[in-house]
Amino acid sequence: MLHDLGFKYKYVVLLVWNIGVFSCPNKYAKDDSEECIFNFFPNGTVCQECPAGYFGNNCSKLCIPPAYGCSCTQRCDCPICHYIVGCIFTPKSTITDPEFTAGGNAEPQKTMKPRDSTNLIITLIGVVITLAILFSIFHALRKHCSFEYVNGICNKNVEEDYQETESVYHEMDETRISKN
Repeated sequence: MLHDLGFKYKYVVLLVWNIGVFSCPNKYAKDDSEECIFNFFPNGTVCQECPAGYFGNNCSKLCIPPAYGCSCTQRCDCPICHYIVGCIFTPKSTITDPEFTAGGNAEPQKTMKPRDSTNLIITLIGVVITLAILFSIFHALRKHCSFEYVNGICNKNVEEDYQETESVYHEMDETRISKN
């Protein structure tokens, strides 16, 4: 019976410890003299949980493959394991980190099929031709109407209108203008 009581006591202690560990917040307040616990680092007046890929006192160690991620709790099952993101599949792009760089890309690259590129070329040629036609029309209208705009209307006979306006001034009787 005493043996059973010891077992139950150990079980309760283990249960309380697990609840305390797994329900811990990401950060907690600390005194100036206090050091942060394992897997936390000091950030001003608080201790903050290590970023993904780091662990240990003051988060000074990198996860050791196949471990990766937050508190190094996730496991890779692949040949190349990045300590932050895990498995790296293809060497087509680069994942960078201040302390680590590895070739890889977690998503497959989309390649363009020959038919898609033909459609793209035809579309681009159509756009260029349309722009050329619009430019030609604009240029022809501008050349055809080499003019001045009078009240927003294209006026090709500018000289004729100018002469009519000039003649109005010639017909004015200057004696009727009052002098102040």
